[in-house]
Amino acid sequence: MKNQFSLIHLVLISTFGLTSTSVLAQNTSATEQVSEPQNAAQLPNLATTQDSTQSIERLVVTGDLSGLGVDEIANSATIIDESLIDLRNAAHLEDILATAANVSLTSGASRAKFVQIRGIGERSQFSEPVNPSVGIMLDGWDVSGLGSLGVLLDVAQVEVLRGPQATAYGTSGLAGVLNIVSKQPTEEASGDVSLTLGQDNQLEVKAAYGQALNDSVRFRGAFSQVQNNGFVRNAYLQTDDTNNINESAGRFTLEMDTSDDGVLTLQALKLDINNGYDAFSLDNDNVTLSDQPGKDDSQATGVALKYAVSGDWGTYSLHAGQIHSESDYAYDEDWTYPGFHPWEYASVDQYERERDTATLEFTARSHRLASPTQTSAQASAQTPLASSTSHDTDLATAWVVGAFYKASEEALERTYTYADPNFTSVYEPEQLAIFGQVDAQIAPQVTLETGLRVERAQIYYADNSGFTENNDDTLIGGKIALRYQSNDNTVYSSISRGYKMGGFNPDQRVADNQRIFAAEYNWNYEVGVKRRFADAQLRLTAFYMQRKNTQISDFTTFVNDANVTEFIDVIANADNGTNRGVELEWAWQPNAATQLGANIGLLDATYSGYTQADGTVISEQDAAQAPKMTYSVFGDLQLTDAWGVNVQVEGRSRHRFSDGHDVENPAYALLNASARYQYKDIELQFSVKNMLDKTYYVRGFGGFSNDPRDYYETPEPYYQWGNGRRFAVTASYSF
Repeated sequence: MKNQFSLIHLVLISTFGLTSTSVLAQNTSATEQVSEPQNAAQLPNLATTQDSTQSIERLVVTGDLSGLGVDEIANSATIIDESLIDLRNAAHLEDILATAANVSLTSGASRAKFVQIRGIGERSQFSEPVNPSVGIMLDGWDVSGLGSLGVLLDVAQVEVLRGPQATAYGTSGLAGVLNIVSKQPTEEASGDVSLTLGQDNQLEVKAAYGQALNDSVRFRGAFSQVQNNGFVRNAYLQTDDTNNINESAGRFTLEMDTSDDGVLTLQALKLDINNGYDAFSLDNDNVTLSDQPGKDDSQATGVALKYAVSGDWGTYSLHAGQIHSESDYAYDEDWTYPGFHPWEYASVDQYERERDTATLEFTARSHRLASPTQTSAQASAQTPLASSTSHDTDLATAWVVGAFYKASEEALERTYTYADPNFTSVYEPEQLAIFGQVDAQIAPQVTLETGLRVERAQIYYADNSGFTENNDDTLIGGKIALRYQSNDNTVYSSISRGYKMGGFNPDQRVADNQRIFAAEYNWNYEVGVKRRFADAQLRLTAFYMQRKNTQISDFTTFVNDANVTEFIDVIANADNGTNRGVELEWAWQPNAATQLGANIGLLDATYSGYTQADGTVISEQDAAQAPKMTYSVFGDLQLTDAWGVNVQVEGRSRHRFSDGHDVENPAYALLNASARYQYKDIELQFSVKNMLDKTYYVRGFGGFSNDPRDYYETPEPYYQWGNGRRFAVTASYSF
């Protein structure tokens, strides 16, 4: 019998958080100038801040409409700040997301670019159009479904919002949202530069600089180049760089004060990703035999304009953004070379996509939600709503209303050895929404949050097989939350509803009853307590999610005229899904030199009432990429004024790779460590990732054989290995 999460237990936990003796009573309305612990890898020197009048800076969660600090919002959230990004020498989202509870990653590409939150999220994309369950926002640009663009260039913080985020993000926020917030221009000149050298020809160069040009104009620019050979050896081609990383990124931001109350912001972004993809082998030994290694390229160019004005009644802002991306994803399907075996076949599968996305958002909000201490970095997110920091303000209610429009056009050309002519398609989703939220102070320390979003979603699809489809849905989501705040405590309960558009399977070989799938709805019930002590902090959340018309990513196989097995991805609806679990974030500083912490996620995710593409009836099954436990544990020790060391262990329990086959990813734990030396503004960091050189997997397939040596008769599991042990040294200078 599965474990049940008792609401009685949750109430007891919440009550304990409220009634525990407070050693450090901090008034969050006073000031926001001293860094607070925002994640389990960054804890300030609380041992030296025993004064109960000490003020604490709050890193505002810009992706949430309330705009409160991470210890105040009525939502399970994690902020991964600049210190943790630097500590892990992170260049991409895949380098840091394992530190967040109940967040998983899937590769099947050059990087782990598919994200799952609480067991919900895509794991691949081939010919079929995909509406992502996890939203990815990059300084206001919507790059959902383009995880390869998650480059960490001059980033101030990455926000992980778990659970439905429909009020702010609509159909992009069914499972949650990742919000990447970059550093913004400042009045004073500041910058940094770093150089990393490591094994496998690892080379990383990063630089950023900004300053004020005059009293009203400021700018900041940043650039990075990241490259390495990867960990795969191609025995046939006698090379070790067929699964390489080669990424460059640039960004520029210009801010101009148009008046005492108005700010105009211009942003530009350029990403150029030219990675190799050569990962699978018949013997699962990380040594490939492919004669035509694949690639995983993406290029993106984005521009955005934002205008914000403050008035007597509040503030309003207009944000317009456009991003153009091109991707080229290809792989050697047979994994071998000519002459490997008499029963061999040879094929290459390539997917070239071009996507344009334009967004326009208007937001108006009362002063109650506009914090005078909000920084320009915090105001740069897609929904830049600031926080209220006073519990005794005369304004008992606060509100925000807005309108949102998004239009995308995605063109695909698939080039496949056994398909003539090439497959081409056009996919055009469009969303128009209105949204609002009201925060009503119903008691001096109790706030009731109510949010609502109504969205009209339309999709058009056409391909050269003659298939066309028009679909439209009116989707409604929102949130009701009750939040209690008292000095160092926040206790909340919430009910939220998320949604995701329906769609279709374009391949004509898919059964008629599975061509169309319905929109999915997700009800999330959540209780949480956030507690600060003199030398520690705790965040604890329990949730229960009910999914209706759960969208399942499945596949089926066909044998073509060349006697080669083809795989067709199929998305279909299960009747129901249930995702429930607990998220714990704990950090402790026993003395000025020592920091300890852990992020732990417990998850039980299943779906029921589903018929697979091959006709198999599933009464109930564990969801894919939903490990029962995820964890990240760390220890940091400052040895002297100059030297420090950090040790991290991250891992997850055994879990399914896919909904369409039964191959599982074994449990694993990885050990990472670093030593740092600080001299004035210069820091040297010596790091090793996967110190024990643990073999682990980032993608797996099963239910078929790709091996001519057994005449394709015996189904086998096939695995993509994660990165092996890598030593690196980083030199950085900040000013």
